Amino acid sequence: MKLVIPSMLIVLVWMLLASCGSTVLLSKPRLTAPGAVLTEECNRPVHLPDTLNQGEVVTHWLTDRAELIACGDRLKALTDWYKQRDTALGG
Repeated sequence: MKLVIPSMLIVLVWMLLASCGSTVLLSKPRLTAPGAVLTEECNRPVHLPDTLNQGEVVTHWLTDRAELIACGDRLKALTDWYKQRDTALGG
């Protein structure tokens, strides 16, 4: 009887300590970077010379509009990429 109580006490202490262990991630989350196309800087507006005729104004305006739309599309794609990645990570 004297031997059983210390043995049980040792087992109970061991079980208590074992249950206090911290949880460890089995693997680290993998954070990948977005593709280079998604992180390109947007083009600045076209620099306008002092004198322009109507056709030149329209040409430069169309160029700026096309660049603005392309930049917005890249920004949306980058935002969607981050949302998808974060959702996959559980956030």
